Amino acid sequence: MTPIIGGFDDVHEFVIREKVEEVYVALHIDHIEIINKLTKICEQNLVRIKFIPDFQLYTKSSKVEVDFYENTPVLMLRREPLELAVNRLIKKYLIFAFQYLL
Repeated sequence: MTPIIGGFDDVHEFVIREKVEEVYVALHIDHIEIINKLTKICEQNLVRIKFIPDFQLYTKSSKVEVDFYENTPVLMLRREPLELAVNRLIKKYLIFAFQYLL
C-alpha cells in the first residue's frame, strides 16, 4: 500500500517540489470541486492531467472489459467468444465440415 504523504492542501506544493509531469484523476464525479481544483493546479503548473472514468457508473458488474474502436473506448461486460482467434478457427472448421462432409 502506498503511504499517504499529505492532504489535498499539500498537492500544489508537492507538484512543484517533485516536478510532477502528469496527474491521473480517478475520482467519482461527485467530487467535482476537488476535480476542478486539481485541474486548476495542473493548468497553472503546465502539468498534464488525465482522467480515469468510473466504469461502475454504467453497470453493477465488477468486471468491465474495455476495447477500442480506433480512439474510442467501448465498455463490454464480458469478452465475446469469437474475439479469440482459436474460436473463430473452430467455427470456420465446423462450418466447412457441415457443408462438405454431410
